[in-house]
Amino acid sequence: MKADPMEAGGPPPDATAVDADLDGSAAKVQASYRGAMGRKKASEVKAGKQAGAAAAEYPTGDPNLEGSAAKVQASYRGSMGRKQGQKKKEEKQMETSAAAVQKSYRGLTGRKEASAKKEAKAQEKSATKVQATIRGQQARKGKGGPSSDAAPSDEVTVNIELNDGAATVHIVA
Repeated sequence: MKADPMEAGGPPPDATAVDADLDGSAAKVQASYRGAMGRKKASEVKAGKQAGAAAAEYPTGDPNLEGSAAKVQASYRGSMGRKQGQKKKEEKQMETSAAAVQKSYRGLTGRKEASAKKEAKAQEKSATKVQATIRGQQARKGKGGPSSDAAPSDEVTVNIELNDGAATVHIVA
């Protein structure tokens, strides 16, 4: 930076020199401003050309074209809506199908359990009947029962075989 001549004790500055410095600074500021404005204007022109090209490619104001565009848009939106509706319908159908399969499986397992319980009850009833029959025979022969004093060698052996729900009884005296 230049030293101020007044402070240095030198002669007073020349007015023309100061004016030249100011003129140079002003010219730099003006040039910078003009450059910024020129770049801004150029970008606006470029954007305008692009918009103009799009406008020229798709002219507005023609009622047939505007109506056609609305029809195309409506058709597309309707198509997308139907696709979404179909998708929701398929999802609901899958859920309903899954529920039906689960219901069927639960019914099957329930029936199997009930059948197994019924079979076990029938086997127990058959075993009780066989026991009652044997005790009756022993009582009539005088060989068994709670009040008899039968020897251990007089015992009766009963073998019960269960095949497909039918009981086969083998009595060995």
